[in-house]
Amino acid sequence: MMLDLAAKCPSLEYLGFKVGADQWTNSLDPVLEHFKHDHEGPLRDTRDHFAEAVREIELPVSLQRVKLDFISNIDDAISEQRKPQPNLVYPRKYDPFSSSLHLLSLHLRKMEIRVMADETSFWPYDSSTTPSWPNLETPKVMFHIGTPSGSWYIQGPSGEGRYDKGERIQEDIAYPPFEDSASDEEWHYSSLENSCRDLPAFRVMPVDETITPFLDSFARAAASMPKLKEALLWASLEFHQGDAEEEESENEQEGVDEEEKTDAEEIEAEDQGETEESSEDFNRTAIALYPDDGLAWGIAYVAPGGLAFDMGENNPSSRQLWWRVGQWRPSKNFSSYFRVLAKCKATVS
Repeated sequence: MMLDLAAKCPSLEYLGFKVGADQWTNSLDPVLEHFKHDHEGPLRDTRDHFAEAVREIELPVSLQRVKLDFISNIDDAISEQRKPQPNLVYPRKYDPFSSSLHLLSLHLRKMEIRVMADETSFWPYDSSTTPSWPNLETPKVMFHIGTPSGSWYIQGPSGEGRYDKGERIQEDIAYPPFEDSASDEEWHYSSLENSCRDLPAFRVMPVDETITPFLDSFARAAASMPKLKEALLWASLEFHQGDAEEEESENEQEGVDEEEKTDAEEIEAEDQGETEESSEDFNRTAIALYPDDGLAWGIAYVAPGGLAFDMGENNPSSRQLWWRVGQWRPSKNFSSYFRVLAKCKATVS
């Protein structure tokens, strides 16, 4: 609907909206969660319909700036970190919704989005030509810690939740019924008071297998933005020590620590020097310099003469690449793309 309206405004320069309030439910009570949430079928269909609209609707050539919020309340969005997430991509190889954001960005000057997306939001899955963003100056992306396929970009400090995968959507129960069901009646009479539980918050460390392609695509796209002034890619995090320890304990009880790992995963873990460090011994400075403050994980770029992310560094004489990723570091590919960008002639207004 938003894109349909935008297409009717031939002189439109800015498009902004906020949706997705019910995709995640930050509720301490499972009764409320049962009645107030987006069902998997309509959620997937809505994303697919948006992707179709981007491909089919001709937006005004005057459109230069967008601010699109597909998450709405970030506290709700990162509140349930243990519950399996639906696979909104299967049986496709990539997320059409994310790919449509890439198409939308090609002719913009400024783009700010909050979204659950995969790497095709920056670089096409299969492209015979190299895309370019001739006018894009400021791409800012806040991404959800989960992926559209149901896996995660972020894990616990000792690998908790690293191998969690998305659940395929069961079509027979993917859509809400048009009448009361037996489960509705059962939940209706459940006690709100006796069913409260805490929401786990333990995902604070990146999963290389998912985060690296995402970051590399972002950097690769940035290298094709000749007018780039600043770029930001980040995620909001929340961490409670006890939740990580509880998740680790549950994994051990269920026997998923080593038994569910494939031989390839075990070899990869050995190659990367993974340790069996207990969450109790986890050094919180591995997350951030000041881990007791609000947590954010991300990478930023500032062109010469721009506004830096530390007040004392404003108007830098050279390009700056910032990362707030604790002890983790980007891949060599990521750095190489920004070195390509550094060789380009600066464009500062």
